[in-house]
Amino acid sequence: MSENNPKPLVSIITVCYNSEKHIRDTIESVLNQTYDNIEYIIVDGDSTDNTLDIIKEYEAKFNGRLKWISKPDDGIYDAMNKGISMANGEIIGIVNSDDWYEIDAVEAVVKIFTKNRNVGLVHGNMAKYNDKDVLYKIHKKRKSKFDFSEKVPYNHPTCFVKKWVYEKIGLFELEFKTASDYDFMLKVYNSDIETVYINKLISNFRTVGVTSTSFFPAVVQGYKILKENNYNIIIIYISLFYRLFRSFLTFLYKHLID
Repeated sequence: MSENNPKPLVSIITVCYNSEKHIRDTIESVLNQTYDNIEYIIVDGDSTDNTLDIIKEYEAKFNGRLKWISKPDDGIYDAMNKGISMANGEIIGIVNSDDWYEIDAVEAVVKIFTKNRNVGLVHGNMAKYNDKDVLYKIHKKRKSKFDFSEKVPYNHPTCFVKKWVYEKIGLFELEFKTASDYDFMLKVYNSDIETVYINKLISNFRTVGVTSTSFFPAVVQGYKILKENNYNIIIIYISLFYRLFRSFLTFLYKHLID
């Protein structure tokens, strides 16, 4: 980030496939940001519903700041990688097509980046909504990589990342179909990259997407990711057991109240 650029370009990426139900919320949250130096990149996986028609409706409203592609991909992380490769911004945020940013999210993270130019990643708070759009949890700062009630060091949907971080750490690994963001976050956490947490709501997350509904594949991938990131085998098994036990209790609870 250059010293004479107080308003760096921020690239926001949305990946989608047959997302007509919620993508308007996502697009509107980007369009209405209080920070205006944004390019918006939408990577569509060859949708067959009205997703593309909705995207086209918004092209003029972005005044040339929206670009999109639509072609088959190899999953959500392949689409994210395409978006990152298309990005011209110094800072990159990813908001999925079921989710939405708070109106001043970008402005808040840019302030952090401009105050400390060595920071590589900024993250904040995330609100979780169920499939009926009822708020049921707010995730604040994650405690540590060893806290298995937390599982991850950052709330990924809130993360804004300098482009050079992707160049240093690498893009998302396509091997992990539903948990590659976990792998990426652990790589950042275990590196010398400076990160900053802001105690502010940044992103709103609906638990209806691919990574929210594929629990058991994610557990298996989580095991591989922890192993590849050189975690102690005992820590890995404790984490695996905790997640399986919690899933079992959730399953019982849902069936008891039905």
